[in-house]
Amino acid sequence: MFYYRITLEYEGTNYSGWQVQTGQSVKTIQGTLEKALVEIFKSHSIKTIGSGRTDSGVHAFAQVCKITAPLKIPELALAKALNALLPHDIRVLNSAYCDDDFHPIFSASKKEYNYLFCLGPERALWRNHITYLNEKL
Repeated sequence: MFYYRITLEYEGTNYSGWQVQTGQSVKTIQGTLEKALVEIFKSHSIKTIGSGRTDSGVHAFAQVCKITAPLKIPELALAKALNALLPHDIRVLNSAYCDDDFHPIFSASKKEYNYLFCLGPERALWRNHITYLNEKL
């Protein structure tokens, strides 16, 4: 098997979070990624591990994911192929080979979460990125 480390960004508005939900037919980031990987590697023996789960509608600027696949392809070719197959709201920022012992959760040196709040009126371009509040905190 071969191991890849990719960094993703995504606009999660249209997804039910990161993780595939067994027995449910909801669209997730992991499920969408794995569907593209199956097409690239022509195999169903693909495994992905994300650096963390996200809730429905959550966005990511740089989520790390480890991919285990049966074939070796050039690192940059993987990112390019994924971006050609993934929808416009999921992008691979980079891809690289990694060791089997790399783990996106346990190998992380830090995680950062940002929460955006607005006390003003709802804005069209920011409505999926900001929580609007009617009263002061």
